Amino acid sequence: QAKVSATTVDGNTQDQTVNITYSANAQKAGIKYIDDDTKETLSTDTDNGKGKFGQPITFRTDPAKTIKDYEDQGYKLVTNNFKTTDTYQADNNKNQFEVHFMHGTTDVTPDKPKTPSDIIPGTTKHYPSGVDKDDLNKTVTRTINVISPDGKTTTIKQPVTLQRSATVDDVTGQITYKPWSTDKWAEYDTPSISGYTPSQAKVSATTVDGNTQDQTVTITYSADDQSTTAKFVDDDNNGAQVGKTITLSGKTDQTINTGLKVPDNYELAKDQTLPETYKFKANGNDPIVIHLVHATKPDTNDNHLNKTVTRTINVTNPDGTTTTIKQEAHLHRSGTIDEVTQKATYQPWTTDNWAEYDTPQISG
Repeated sequence: QAKVSATTVDGNTQDQTVNITYSANAQKAGIKYIDDDTKETLSTDTDNGKGKFGQPITFRTDPAKTIKDYEDQGYKLVTNNFKTTDTYQADNNKNQFEVHFMHGTTDVTPDKPKTPSDIIPGTTKHYPSGVDKDDLNKTVTRTINVISPDGKTTTIKQPVTLQRSATVDDVTGQITYKPWSTDKWAEYDTPSISGYTPSQAKVSATTVDGNTQDQTVTITYSADDQSTTAKFVDDDNNGAQVGKTITLSGKTDQTINTGLKVPDNYELAKDQTLPETYKFKANGNDPIVIHLVHATKPDTNDNHLNKTVTRTINVTNPDGTTTTIKQEAHLHRSGTIDEVTQKATYQPWTTDNWAEYDTPQISG
């Protein structure tokens, strides 16, 4: 009882004894489970409503079990101000407790990737998608295609492998990736081909990072300019040059039409041919020298090719008269005219005979 009331005592009042006892007050206790990363309360729990001052505090669910449940979900215990030895205090504010968690994290390395069938250590949860081999390892390739002048393609592959690690939030499954490693595509020197110029002399070394995509580089060759000369020489005039030197132009391995023509009044020397085409080499394109001789034509002038030689025999008779006998010999020859110099060359004359003449006999 809270008090013993004042009482008037008179002659009839007997001795009295009043006994006062104390009983423990009812108390309330509560516990919060808090996610420090999100600042959110995960859950709360209370006692069974029968707590009394000084008695041990118990909750509807054992905090140790609740903590284990959250740890199975990926949480890590940070602080817990509730002890199993705690008893109810007279001030209910002192019967309130907090358990703080943070999100557990797990690192996944490229040499030990994980799949959704794997369990995150210390939890009952599976790894999320995004940390398997192909998520943490990738190959980036530079392909160099070298197309040679004959049309054949040589392919050079330059693969490099990049790796990265990941951190998994054990609670949310959110993945945070670390930067990709870097590597290099080595410099490539384009093979030199005599007589040709490549579209690029080399493919430079390049740093490959996580943003680098596969690349294809195509190298082609263009034929270099080439030239040579052609000239005609006169074998009938000690090799003197006929006309001007002709320049022929083209490109490596190209075959051109020469357009060469034998000059007027000449013809090709024995065993000499006139090249209609010319194929250029990468180097050493020798000059063309064409040997000529003078063209000739027959001399058709009868005065030059035929002549008559006459022997005249005059026989004077004793009576003073004269008898004349004419003997003609007809000679022939052939001749040619040099169409360059216009000089004529003749074969020897043929021969003929003047017949024998017997002088008439006169008696006496």
